[in-house]
Amino acid sequence: MSQFVIRNKIENVDDLKFFDEDSYYYNNELSHGNQIVFTRG
Repeated sequence: MSQFVIRNKIENVDDLKFFDEDSYYYNNELSHGNQIVFTRG
């Protein structure tokens, strides 16, 4: 994920929701408030 952040010049936490690499993706159902959850699948 660190490569994604650097490559895409992520400055806003909400932009992490676009992460979708190595079979990991943002999981809206498991994420709550400030806790962002990524699942593999």
